[in-house]
Amino acid sequence: MNTKNKIFGIFNVIDIIIIITIFAIGFLGYRLVFAERVDSMSRQETFIMKFYTEEVPDYVANALEIGGRIEDEIRKVDLGTIIDFSISPGFAFTANSDGEVIKAHKEGYSEVEIVSELRGELFENGAIVRGNIYGIGHSFTIRAGNAKIFLRVSGIERIE
Repeated sequence: MNTKNKIFGIFNVIDIIIIITIFAIGFLGYRLVFAERVDSMSRQETFIMKFYTEEVPDYVANALEIGGRIEDEIRKVDLGTIIDFSISPGFAFTANSDGEVIKAHKEGYSEVEIVSELRGELFENGAIVRGNIYGIGHSFTIRAGNAKIFLRVSGIERIE
C-alpha cells in the first residue's frame, strides 16, 4: 500500500479540500437560514385577528369559550387564543313572496364573530403566521376549542 501522498495514512490533499468545501457550504447554508429565521422572528408582533360567519349551528356556537385555542384545520397553524366572541341569531338571504331578496332569521343557526390574539408578521396585505399568509376575506375552516367552523377573516388589527 502506497502511503507516500497521504495525510495520516488515510486522506490525500484532494480528499481534504473536498471535505473542507463540503463543511464550508454546509456552514454558510446554515448561517443563511438561521439569519433569515432570526430576522423573521424579530419582525413578529402580537396582533388581533377577527373571524366571522353568519351561519353556524347553535350547538357549535355554544361550544366556544374564552381562552380556547384556534387552529387552521388544513395548515395546522396556531392562530392564537380566543379573547372575545359574540353570538347573534343566524340569518340567510332569501326571496320573499314579491321576489325581493331579504335577510331572514335562520332557526337553529347563529352568527358568530371570534376575536383572537396571536403573534405573526403584519404587512400591507395581511399577516404572515408561521409562513402562511392570511388576509381579510380569507375563507377556511378553523378549530376553536371544541368547535369546528367554516368562516372568513374579517379583521386584522395591530395592538397599540
